[in-house]
Amino acid sequence: MKIGNQTWMAENLNYNANGSKCYRDKDYYCKKDGRIYDWATAKTVCPAGWHLPIDAEWITLENTVGGSKTAGTKLKATSGWISDDGENKPINGTDDFGFSAVPAGSFGLNGGKDYSKSASNSTWWSASEKSGNGVLRNISSYAPLIHELGSTSATAEKTRYYSVRCVQGEAPKEEPAPAPAPAPANSPSKTMYCVSYVTGKPVSCLEIKGTLDSKKICDTQNKSMKMMFGEAKLTETKPSIKCDK
Repeated sequence: MKIGNQTWMAENLNYNANGSKCYRDKDYYCKKDGRIYDWATAKTVCPAGWHLPIDAEWITLENTVGGSKTAGTKLKATSGWISDDGENKPINGTDDFGFSAVPAGSFGLNGGKDYSKSASNSTWWSASEKSGNGVLRNISSYAPLIHELGSTSATAEKTRYYSVRCVQGEAPKEEPAPAPAPAPANSPSKTMYCVSYVTGKPVSCLEIKGTLDSKKICDTQNKSMKMMFGEAKLTETKPSIKCDK
């Protein structure tokens, strides 16, 4: 289906290739939700004339359908989605563009041995890389906040298995990611900023000193943000948002 200037496949890929699985190894789930693929395989399985989208193409999709606050709702299928807040309420989408996102499963958690499937979450590979991992795009309904944010990005080990959506055309070239900020020396007089991001946008900032102990604080914040498919970065540049001390 055509969404803005992009043409996407209207369902998850279900091409049987080495490096792919059916959830729980049951063909029923492949027919229903598509296959799941490791990252290396995901980059090769789209047919001629199509490609695995880079993260920037997912962001274009998100912006085309109205932005991060509504993308999840507009791209989700009209059935099959249930909240993960203990109340098990239907939280289906409106499927305004025919994308029909379904809560498919994944494989490779807990040391690469476990399958995982939730009626409140669907995750796809992008062709992008970050810090040695593959970049994911995700739509979830874990809670009202995440549901409102819609489509968000995160990273995962490339040996894990997730869904694939192909987009038409030649794969665009992607600029290499900037090098991370160097770890601070033990310099208490130096001011640093631990900035938290969700969907690439800064949402909070903590002004800290340039010490190794301060870096540990930001590392802890980064681990916490990953639960919300965000991240925290340490930088010497003061961001545009207000920073707490």
